[in-house]
Amino acid sequence: MLQVYNRVLPSRSIVTLIGLAGSALTLFVIQAVLELLRARILARFGRLTAERLGTCLIRQGFLAGPAVPTLFDLPWMPVYVAVCALFHPWIAAAVRLGAGLLALLGLVTGWASAGPGRDTDCQT
Repeated sequence: MLQVYNRVLPSRSIVTLIGLAGSALTLFVIQAVLELLRARILARFGRLTAERLGTCLIRQGFLAGPAVPTLFDLPWMPVYVAVCALFHPWIAAAVRLGAGLLALLGLVTGWASAGPGRDTDCQT
């Protein structure tokens, strides 16, 4: 976005705008392909692990769901905040605030849905 403000708007260059849009589109496509591959790998891993551990995990869908990738992404959070702090301290503060709000929403959602989502057949 800063590139658009710094380069495209003052020069009114359509070619630069098209180049930046193409670069952004390429990066979004690469990210989508990598996310698709990661989701397929985790789904296969979840199915294989559930087959070996029992049928309860197949019904709950935990291993193939979004919780496992989050555990792999979590250690990179301090690196992300540090890179944001290199740009500006307020950006890092906004990232920390957003991460805190998301964590709070996750805890509240887990607490609110703990009762209705409980499966009594698979408890040990």
